Amino acid sequence: MNKIKSLAEIDTENNITHFDCFNQSEHSVRPNKVLIHNPLPYGGFKCFDHKHNDDIQKDILFRSKPDPELFSEQYNAFVSTLENTGLEVISLSEILGHDMVMKFVEEFSINPNFVYTRDALITLPWEPEGYIRGSMQKLIRQTEPIVMEIAAKNLGLRPIIKVPEHLFLEGGDVIPFEFNGKRMLLMGFGRRTTLDTIFYLKDTLIQDGIVDEIIGFSLASWRINLDGGCVPISNNLVIMHESSLLSAYRFTKTDQTQIEPKSFFEEMGYQILAAEQHETIFKQACNIFCCGEKKIICYNMSQTTLAQLGETDLNIYPIDGSELVIGTGGPRCMTRPIYTHG
Repeated sequence: MNKIKSLAEIDTENNITHFDCFNQSEHSVRPNKVLIHNPLPYGGFKCFDHKHNDDIQKDILFRSKPDPELFSEQYNAFVSTLENTGLEVISLSEILGHDMVMKFVEEFSINPNFVYTRDALITLPWEPEGYIRGSMQKLIRQTEPIVMEIAAKNLGLRPIIKVPEHLFLEGGDVIPFEFNGKRMLLMGFGRRTTLDTIFYLKDTLIQDGIVDEIIGFSLASWRINLDGGCVPISNNLVIMHESSLLSAYRFTKTDQTQIEPKSFFEEMGYQILAAEQHETIFKQACNIFCCGEKKIICYNMSQTTLAQLGETDLNIYPIDGSELVIGTGGPRCMTRPIYTHG
């Protein structure tokens, strides 16, 4: 695999003394494509029939059954918004092809969580030809990585590493981030992704030079993924619910140190946009998709968040997510950036 040089290497070669000219953080890089999936055309809501809400939350992981017509209307508007930002949107079914869709049609019909293309496949801006297959802890979601990996290979991507089957890793817990030439993964661990997974990635990605550091955030017991409580959205802004992050650890090739989550961002000069807990849970206030070029897509339900974003220099694309949020995800969850130009 052809490696992209880090900023530190580029600066050494060209005697550049600043690092912000080519930031490879997720919030800075415009994806070549965005992979999405609408579960409705494949019967993805049939699984809600004859189930009580308690069973829906336990077995399907949605809060309740969404209204199919309103969900479809909001989802289509979301896809149109992605396209309006200038991104190329590709559907999972398009990449899989008809025969493979038919092979997995039963899985599509019983699992509406396929809408969250973020979780089962991980891509890195500085490794555009590669991917990491996720590993899902919840039973209903365990087919998703298999399907997403097929799509990745059809797109010409190659595996960077293979996560062992006994470890759990979700894309909502992984945020590619770069600062001063250091390529980092901001990672949450707790309910879904495990701390053992972070140790494995330290011993593989860092040792192999794919990543320079991993910042592991211990999540509150009620927080599902990192991107529900903390997402950097520009080179100096991060939206965060502080109490979602209990503690943090910095992993390098040779060291492991404990750090304070809020201070980690403040010491890099980041301004923190404070999110309220109930808005991060029920309105997905932090779950913002960064399109590159200072464009972001967020739900329009959190007035507190929208007011803070309105004071920034970002181009904001708010969308109606009142029905989409029933699945407990936001715009970032419903997108998998693809960085390869192949």
